[in-house]
Amino acid sequence: MAQQQNKKRKKKNTAKPNKKKQAVKVEVAQQQTGDEKETIVVSKKNEVVKAEKKAKAEKTKPTKKADRNEKPGIFRRAINFLKDVKTELKKVTWLTPDELMKSTGVVAGIVACFTLYTWIVDSGFGALAAMILGNK
Repeated sequence: MAQQQNKKRKKKNTAKPNKKKQAVKVEVAQQQTGDEKETIVVSKKNEVVKAEKKAKAEKTKPTKKADRNEKPGIFRRAINFLKDVKTELKKVTWLTPDELMKSTGVVAGIVACFTLYTWIVDSGFGALAAMILGNK
């Protein structure tokens, strides 16, 4: 039964006619009138396919040159900085006392291990250097 269904599927797939797609030329024209910009897409048969209108952004009045380049004074910047610090400290997730003690113990243990390792390697190189130089 499964073989019959596969044969049917093959017949359906091979029976599709081949259609050639015709290329259509499209022209795009842009017109600018007053406050609007219009884009028109025209097909080969001179039918309007798509038309868009975009309004221009309103022009802003330029400010005085001194106003644009002026930054806040030192006190205003210091106040803004402290406000930002306060805001960021509210976002911090602080450790509980138990987590703090465990983390401190882990850090102290790792530092002790590396200190011991460095001391052993340093002593070994010192003894090697003394042996090479002939010092006791």
